[in-house]
Amino acid sequence: MLGRTFVVLAAVLISLAFAVPAQSMMPAQAAFPGANGRIAFVSNRDANDEIYLMNADGSAPANLTNHPAQDAAPAWSPDGTRIAFASDRDGDDDVYVMDAKGGAVTQISNDPAPDFDPAWSPDGDQIVFASTRDHVEPELYVMDASGAGVTRLTNNTVYDVQPAWSANGASIAFERPIFTQVGYIPEVWTMAADGSGVAPLSTSTLDIDPSWSPEGMLAFARIYSPSFNFEVHAGGTRLTNVNGPDLLPAWSPEGDKIAFASARNDPNPDGCAALCALEIYAMNADGSGQMRLTNHSAVDTAPDWQPVVPVGGFAELPSVARTPLAEPETSIWALPAAGAATALMALAALLMVVRRRRA
Repeated sequence: MLGRTFVVLAAVLISLAFAVPAQSMMPAQAAFPGANGRIAFVSNRDANDEIYLMNADGSAPANLTNHPAQDAAPAWSPDGTRIAFASDRDGDDDVYVMDAKGGAVTQISNDPAPDFDPAWSPDGDQIVFASTRDHVEPELYVMDASGAGVTRLTNNTVYDVQPAWSANGASIAFERPIFTQVGYIPEVWTMAADGSGVAPLSTSTLDIDPSWSPEGMLAFARIYSPSFNFEVHAGGTRLTNVNGPDLLPAWSPEGDKIAFASARNDPNPDGCAALCALEIYAMNADGSGQMRLTNHSAVDTAPDWQPVVPVGGFAELPSVARTPLAEPETSIWALPAAGAATALMALAALLMVVRRRRA
């Protein structure tokens, strides 16, 4: 259900790949300010996708959901006491909330269509999510944290997924494909929290998995040629550069580290085995000190970092000036949000990204 498959195919398949995607079931990411707590992640080490919790150094992993259904896309609340997630335990994908110990599980969305990719507002009062309830392609919606008051934010002919709410509450980043001369390719977009002002942050690159830092910097994964490999970026800087995909960056609440999923230690990182060997890593915000946190034969993916918030909370956060994205290839990047980007046509001509989904 989770993870990503990277398949190199002919250009003619790219448009088909992005024209009708299934739900992503990937986490929405935003780091809310606080002390660095524990890391929630998804693993199939107990034969199905479950949400686990581990210390920030990778020690003491524990199964929080422990349910025969598929549980995915964990997202910590701003106060670090609750986790929103997606699950098919009621027969189709819906959004649930549980406490930090895996208890008090509450279903907060209940629609016949899939609801997935939940992400909290910084005040903890709302949750943005993706759903196909009104359209064959997923669109973005917002609801009260109780599940009431559902409002549609996007209305697009292609999919909108992976929303991430900025810590100052002003913006929501998300993934949406654009049509190019080689077909549809995914890009990072932003909009105001009410759904207005929708604009791409990148064009003609292939960017996925947006994640806000507490200060308003975006990290994301970008595909690179000629390796056709995803790496992590932040602040306009490529942070990872290895043989094997690096995906799903998640900032720490202190803004000093980034957790991410990687298949860099797979013996065949360019093959199908890469999907089956995703592990959780962490690094400093400048890309240094990359460290493996999980080491298991199962898939470990979709990290999200718990904020440990002092009593009384934090003052209002400022906005960060926008700067453009740039370059091709895939790594983890981080950047202050916005702008145009350089072309990725040669890469996109042979690339297609297929999310691993439930049948």
